[in-house]
Amino acid sequence: MSKKTPAQRRITYVKELRESLESAEDTDELIGTAKRAIEQLTIAYNLINAYEEVLAKNNLLSKMIISLPLPSDHWLYADHENIPPMPLQVGLSEERDQLASAITEAARYAVRASTMNGQEKDFDPDAMVQNMIVGLIGYWTSTGESRL
Repeated sequence: MSKKTPAQRRITYVKELRESLESAEDTDELIGTAKRAIEQLTIAYNLINAYEEVLAKNNLLSKMIISLPLPSDHWLYADHENIPPMPLQVGLSEERDQLASAITEAARYAVRASTMNGQEKDFDPDAMVQNMIVGLIGYWTSTGESRL
């Protein structure tokens, strides 16, 4: 499964929003969906205005990191029993010790890469998962190495 770009996620969001608005069965549902969309658009509009003000005040080009809350239906908030999937389940053995050590290193890499070495307290859980995959099995290249 390929990871969607931010632009693809925005397109998906707009399509889902349109479907929600079109499929609303009653006025309350329609109003609720519209209010959520307006709230999110207002946040984006305010961030863009703030960014433009900073650029105008400082008369320079810069980059800005925008941190938005996760959507309420994000996988992180989903109800589940927290039972580990264990796709690589291994009993007590030397192999388990070696795997545990390698996975620990991969997990530490994922946390470091997702938090700018602990400097960023507001990090993206999806980025951490992607970094965990890279830490475990390598980069998304034909060789798994960082260079193409």
